[in-house]
Amino acid sequence: MSDPDPPAKPYRRRYLDALKDFENGDMEKCIVVTKFNLSDITLPPYYVIKNCILLASALDNWDDADVWRLAAEQAYITSFREANRKQDTNSLETLQDLRAELDTLNKFRQEDMAILVDDETSNSDMSGEEDEDEDEDEDKDEGAAELEDGASLAVAKDEDELASR
Repeated sequence: MSDPDPPAKPYRRRYLDALKDFENGDMEKCIVVTKFNLSDITLPPYYVIKNCILLASALDNWDDADVWRLAAEQAYITSFREANRKQDTNSLETLQDLRAELDTLNKFRQEDMAILVDDETSNSDMSGEEDEDEDEDEDKDEGAAELEDGASLAVAKDEDELASR
């Protein structure tokens, strides 16, 4: 589970390339690189988790991102059980750091989802207010139309009376 340099060097380099793209704001390239990294069936669990977390962070909607967050969680659980069974203290320490990253990602997700829900709620509240305002405007328009019709009718009656005299 640990990240020994020699065998993990290409995995580390490819992960760091994707991370650099993420930090530079090139999410499209980051997504392509992390998906390529994850297509490698020899990718060690540590880098599976790191790439899944990075990919979930790079995606712009939680429906897609959650798939990768959950994949990272599953890889973490499997690795944790294996490290625990073997009593591999180095791997367990590394997994502690990964657990913190997963928790941070999930906390961000929950906060972001709460903001989205608040935005949706306030937008629907506003649209309800707009609907009420529109109804009031329509009532005023109808009232104005009735007044105009009444005024026109009164003018017409006056003109008829004047004409009949």
